Amino acid sequence: MRAEEENETTHVVSPDGMNDVDVDAYDTPTRRAAINQLNVDDLDAWLEQIRERRLQKVKQLEALAKVKSDEAMLVTWLKFEKTYKTARRALQRLDEQEKKTEAILHKCRLLAMAAQLEVGQEESEDADESVC
Repeated sequence: MRAEEENETTHVVSPDGMNDVDVDAYDTPTRRAAINQLNVDDLDAWLEQIRERRLQKVKQLEALAKVKSDEAMLVTWLKFEKTYKTARRALQRLDEQEKKTEAILHKCRLLAMAAQLEVGQEESEDADESVC
């Protein structure tokens, strides 16, 4: 057996000394990797890498959902703002109409009071003439 050959218990350490899994050391085109070639530390490192990749995907999906949510909120806000402006204009027109209506009713009231006075004066003149 040659010294440079690896057996199933060989542990590959990355150049920086960390216990990151060097998949290329196990998985080559001529010799496929098998899970039984990995020790517990290597399996833990692989699991950690898988979890980190899944977490990245989850974070990306959350960010996308937030962007879509923000976009939906913006669209809703713009619709609200447009409707609010329309309602405010309608209320302003309504206030103007109420002022016009109030002025007309006040004029009618004055005319009715004047008419009652005229009718009242005629009746009082008629009453005075009938007494004499």
